[in-house]
Formats: sequence, structure tokens, C-alpha cells
Amino acid sequence: MPIRFAVPLAVFLVALLLDVSGCTTIYGSAVDERTVSQQTDDQKINSTVTARLIDADDVSAMDISSSTFLGHVYLVGVRTSPGMGERAREVAASVEGVKAVTVDLLEPDPNACSKSEWLDLRASLNKDLIADKLVPAPNVHLATPQCHVFLTGLLGSQAEIDRSVEIAGRHPKTAGVTSYLRVYNAPSGD
Repeated sequence: MPIRFAVPLAVFLVALLLDVSGCTTIYGSAVDERTVSQQTDDQKINSTVTARLIDADDVSAMDISSSTFLGHVYLVGVRTSPGMGERAREVAASVEGVKAVTVDLLEPDPNACSKSEWLDLRASLNKDLIADKLVPAPNVHLATPQCHVFLTGLLGSQAEIDRSVEIAGRHPKTAGVTSYLRVYNAPSGD
């Protein structure tokens, strides 16, 4: 494998490992709105979707971030070829347990911030969310392609969603914010 592909692939696989393993598993599970069983199901779905996107020849998995909540898969990122969004949707929808798929891919913008700036923005926003007293930060998944912030996750109230959007929007590097955050109240008896 040429070195120009090996380094980005290694970075992607480390990020995937950290995302799937859930570095904040104990705390994250404790504040997550979902049951442990639902979290496990979603992690399994998300891992399978990610693996299948990597295997798909006509999808650039390096340009898509996947997150899953209650069987709903969110694919966000940058479209690098015509038809990539629809193909990514088909791949995700074919995974057992997937109930819905939302695809939101930006058109490539040569004037957008660099990939290193995407990562800096994501780290800065994660820090801001963790520092905030209202938002349970582990429940908010961030993707920052081209410095456009996509928020996915389940929160306990509309106030938590509004605060998350506010935090994402106030950063000077943020080019825009799209929120797919939802209020989730566990059914009684769960």
C-alpha cells in the first residue's frame, strides 16, 4: 500500500477504534439516554456500517462519519463522487437492525478549512461541551467536515439540544451547524 494511503488509513482506523471502543464507556454509558442494550445494538450497527463503507469501492469512507442512535444511522461528511450519498445510504440500509438512514454530504468546497482544522474544531467543541454544565457531552456526536458542524445524538431535553447548537455555532471556525439531535425519553419500564 502506498504511504500516501497508509497514513490516512491508519489515522482513520485509530479514530474508528477510539469511537467504537468508547474511551468514555463507563461515564458515557451512565449519562447516555439509551439503555445499555440499546447502546450495544447501536455500536454493533455502527461498526458494521463503517466496515461495509470501507469495503465499498464506490464510497469514500474516509470522507463520511457514521453515528447510530436507536437504529437510526446518520452519515455525514463530504461527497467525493456523484452517487456517493445514495450508495452510502444503500450500504447502511442493508445492515441488520438499521431502522432509518439519514445522509447529509456536503459538496466539496476548495475554500473550506483544511482537514487538520476540522480536527482542531472538533477537539475544541468537545472540550466546550464537556466544560458545559447543562449538556451531557458524551451524548453528542460531532462531525466537522469542512468546518461545518453536524450534531447527532439523543439528549434529555430541548434545552440541552439548544445549548449544544449554541456552543457549536459560537466557535469562530464553525462554517455552519446542522443538528440531528433528538430528545429521547425512555419508555417507562426501560
